[in-house]
Amino acid sequence: MRLQKYLADAGIASRRKVEVLIADGKVTVNGEVVRELGVKIDPLKDKVKYNGKIVLVDKRQVIYVFNKPLGVLSAASDERGRKVIPDYFPKDHRLFPVGRLDINTEGLILVTNDGELTYRLTHPKYEIDKVYEVIADGPLSYEKKNELERGCDIGPYEISGSRIRLIKREGNGYHYVVTIHEGKNRQVRQMFEYAGLHIKKLKRVAIGEIRLSNLPVGKHRELSKAERIYLKKVLR
Repeated sequence: MRLQKYLADAGIASRRKVEVLIADGKVTVNGEVVRELGVKIDPLKDKVKYNGKIVLVDKRQVIYVFNKPLGVLSAASDERGRKVIPDYFPKDHRLFPVGRLDINTEGLILVTNDGELTYRLTHPKYEIDKVYEVIADGPLSYEKKNELERGCDIGPYEISGSRIRLIKREGNGYHYVVTIHEGKNRQVRQMFEYAGLHIKKLKRVAIGEIRLSNLPVGKHRELSKAERIYLKKVLR
């Protein structure tokens, strides 16, 4: 087994982050610092340590749906002591979020102890739809809506396309449902900023066939059997 996969499976971090930790010299195998990626180990014979502590793989994979509150960081820890997602979970698993929702965005995020799953779910080749409810301070023009749906350069980066549906107008807020599959940094906010609009509220409600439904804010649940089957199918 490759060292980075072993560490990801142990819940140290996602596979991308694990590769950085190895390169930084924070991992030893049988007492020797390993900086090279792709080193193979035997989990039954080799002693792997991270930051001086032995690493053991928790064989039970857990995946939770979590309804992230506003003001909570999508991170495993925070040096400044701010609220992070693992604060809402039992301490018997080393857990981290799959991808990110910014601190001012609420809603569905997957949380797991499986670094390999995190790596695959955030990889660009798996084009999994992510659905957001948006309240904007004005209407999207016909031209900008078409541009965003078709795909365009929005400033910080290019987007490949989206689906945008106006649900209703309520007071000064325009309610949209936006579906994207890329998940670039602050993508939905950047899309509306490109159109000259400000997002007043942003909430993710679905990732593929996994839906938030009526899960209360700050609460979590394990994936259903059907949702696990769905993930296995899309990640083949």
